Amino acid sequence: MTIPQKKLILNSILLVGITFGLFFLFPLILGPKWGYITGSILYWIAALLFSMRTNSINSRIVRQLFLFLSDRSSLVISAIAFIPVFGVFFVSFLPNVRMLTTGAGLLVILMSLCNGLVEEYFWRGMYLIQFRESAVVSLIVSPLLFGTYHISLWFIKGITYQGGFMALVGGAYLMGLIWAWVTRKTGTITAVTVAHIFVNIFAFTGLFVQNGF
Repeated sequence: MTIPQKKLILNSILLVGITFGLFFLFPLILGPKWGYITGSILYWIAALLFSMRTNSINSRIVRQLFLFLSDRSSLVISAIAFIPVFGVFFVSFLPNVRMLTTGAGLLVILMSLCNGLVEEYFWRGMYLIQFRESAVVSLIVSPLLFGTYHISLWFIKGITYQGGFMALVGGAYLMGLIWAWVTRKTGTITAVTVAHIFVNIFAFTGLFVQNGF
């Protein structure tokens, strides 16, 4: 295992640990809603910093990760990334969207864009770059750590999640597995990033409405 590969796995474990601290501490200080938002922002910053420690962020890497592939095979594989979108749309978005305020809706869109871009760059993009030849790490370690980080969200006092623990953590693991597979097959994170953003929009809609954001 190369030094950058070791760094990525270590940074991923550290990032998971940091999320537990962030989502425990800030909701206690700022309350559940602002604690959730503040913790999320600091998590994104930490993920980007760890990405830079593993691989310098430059235009070449970004262009490589966000290539759009128009051949038939890649489009079919990319479509698989959107399977979770439909489930979250019907379960979380449709029952709650009419109760979403304008301010909360803008926050949903902003957080969804930031979260989708940052998480796919770190959890799928960095693993694609560093472990292109290792399906085991990409398809087991990355989704496992991605799902584990979501456990920290479960312990935020004052925030409830539709579907409970299994929907939050199990769903994150399953989506992480699907998106990691699509990323390896296509060699880009374009499709999975778009799918992730839509999942976030639909999921955050239900989360924000049910928790009074």
